[in-house]
Amino acid sequence: MRRLLLGLATLVTLLALATADAQDKDKDKDKDKDKPDATKLEGTWVVESLERDGKPLTPDELKKLAKLTIKGDKYTWSEKTVPSGTFTVDTSKKPWAVDYTDNDGKNKDKTYLGILEMDEKGEKLKECYSLPPGTRRPKEFKAPTKSPDTNIVWKREK
Repeated sequence: MRRLLLGLATLVTLLALATADAQDKDKDKDKDKDKPDATKLEGTWVVESLERDGKPLTPDELKKLAKLTIKGDKYTWSEKTVPSGTFTVDTSKKPWAVDYTDNDGKNKDKTYLGILEMDEKGEKLKECYSLPPGTRRPKEFKAPTKSPDTNIVWKREK
């Protein structure tokens, strides 16, 4: 009888631990439900505006720029002379922190830092990054004169 009681006590303890673990996982899910989803970046994007060294590009210059395609953690360009690469996004930061690494070109295997912000609809994306690689991460979406920053507004291609 003693052995049976000990077995039941062990079973009850295990069930209580399993239930507490499941409740903790549910709390973690609830905590993450409002977190921004970086997979919303996937798709093809065209430049709506671009500013570098305090100067915006003209509409004619904008039309000549390559389209950006994002799939998973990879980016490619419609213009094959522009290096493709990979990126990571930390959506817990506000704005999101992004690290880019080109797969080829003069910055191959070097990482440069940026920030991202997407509108609620997922149709516009603000980006600001610093070049050359190793430069500090921008703090705001601006590219003033004599700054290493490039500020871009992208719109999702439909």
